[in-house]
Amino acid sequence: MGNDLRNFYMPFAAAAYSDTPNKCLKNIQKWLDGVDHNPNQTISVYRQYKIKCPSLNDICSGYTAITNTYQNDSFGPIIIAFKGPTDPDYFYASDFNYTEMVPFVGIGKVNKQFLDAFNNIWINAGMKDDILTLKNKNPFSNFIIVGHSTGGAMASLAAVTIAASRIAYAQVVGLFTFGQPRTGDKDFADTVTSANFWRSDRVVHNADIVSHLPSINDSNYYHHISEMWWPNNMANGSDYIKCSKYDGEDPECSNSLDVSKLNFDDHKIYFGRKFSEYGVNGCSDLITSKNEANEKRL
Repeated sequence: MGNDLRNFYMPFAAAAYSDTPNKCLKNIQKWLDGVDHNPNQTISVYRQYKIKCPSLNDICSGYTAITNTYQNDSFGPIIIAFKGPTDPDYFYASDFNYTEMVPFVGIGKVNKQFLDAFNNIWINAGMKDDILTLKNKNPFSNFIIVGHSTGGAMASLAAVTIAASRIAYAQVVGLFTFGQPRTGDKDFADTVTSANFWRSDRVVHNADIVSHLPSINDSNYYHHISEMWWPNNMANGSDYIKCSKYDGEDPECSNSLDVSKLNFDDHKIYFGRKFSEYGVNGCSDLITSKNEANEKRL
């Protein structure tokens, strides 16, 4: 499981930082070819989205991508990815406002900044319309939804929106976030828990401070499941802890750290890669040997 997070889901999220995400996607495809020796599958960007997000004082960005095979031109999973902040240090130090929470599709409350940013991409930039088009072309496609940092928050909103609005059943939705801040209250977290997504992994690198914002001690925020915690440098083959499937605030995982240990460096680097630079540089280190990359999940 850790290998597919390293070489599949994380690169999809990192690609959102790039103006040319197809560079990463081509290398993800090479990794998949090494896993299952299927040269007939392709992964390509369907559309990239960029729009001003006043709520985040940033440019919101993301992309949709599709997979298919040459043999019958059938669609595989639909990928949805959201970019994190351009300058995470500045955003979380100066622009992050966690005091205002708003109702979200009748199931709890979420951070207003994150919801406004998500709606800018989802509605104003046209992502929702594209998702409906792709889903209508192949109603049997699964969804892979990814994001880093604030992009992880938006990814969680996208996953719940797709399931709640019946664009797709939750059972065909996979949610994968990296360094995601707390996004909503416990009702929202419980909704993610009960949604029965086919997979929901919230990856945390050791003492990543953003994964602990806003503080659970002085706010109504609560993490959703399921934390995957690497209490180390996330080197290839390093151990990780698969935390509670029922409670996003597992006291045996990253919540066990003293707050004095939390830092921004762990937020910027996942699996030994600087998240934003890795995506911009095209995810060039992906493993293509089946012996080393022996796990995948589509």
